[in-house]
Amino acid sequence: MNQLLTHWASVDIDKIILNDILVSGANTGTSLRINCLKSSYTFSEGVIMDTKFSVAIHILVMITESEKSLTSQALAISVGTNASYIRKVIGLLKKSELICSYQGKSGYKLTKAPNQISLFDIYYATQEIDRVNLFQIHQNPNESCPVGKYIENTLKPIFLEVEIHLAKEMSNQTLEDVIATLYQQAKIAR
Repeated sequence: MNQLLTHWASVDIDKIILNDILVSGANTGTSLRINCLKSSYTFSEGVIMDTKFSVAIHILVMITESEKSLTSQALAISVGTNASYIRKVIGLLKKSELICSYQGKSGYKLTKAPNQISLFDIYYATQEIDRVNLFQIHQNPNESCPVGKYIENTLKPIFLEVEIHLAKEMSNQTLEDVIATLYQQAKIAR
C-alpha cells in the first residue's frame, strides 16, 4: 500500500489486486481513484480521503430536490458509482436517522428539514465516529531521539485544535446551505 501511495503518479491501472481484494481505479495524472468493495478512496500526493461523506451529501441533495422517489440505482448513476456502494452509504444515513425508506415502495426521504441537518451530522453518520479524527500520529517513534520522545505530545494538541475547529465549522453549515450553493453554482433559481 505504501508503495502505491508513494508512486501514485506513475501508476497506470485498470484493475489491481490489493491484499486479495479486487480493486479497480483510474490514474488521472493528478490523483489515483480506487474503488473497492468497502469504500472509495482518492490518493492524491499521499493523502487518503474516504468519499462516503461527499457521496452522502450528494445522495441527500438528490433526495431533497427530486420530485420523484429515487432508487439506489438512480442515485448510483448520478453519483457515478455502483448501487451497492450507494446502499452502504444509505444504510449509514438510515442508521443515523437522517433518512428513512418509504414503506412498501422504493425511495427515501429525509427525517428532518435540510436546514436542520448539519454537515457534521452527515460526517458523523458516514464516518461512524464520535468526533472529527483526521490526523493520525505515527506509531513507535524512537524514545531515545529528542524529537521522537516528544512528537506525539507536541502534535496531539495541534491536531485536536484543528479537528475541533473543523467540527464547529461543519456544525454551522447545513444541507440547506449546500443546496443553496448548488443552485447558485448552476445559476438556476429555486
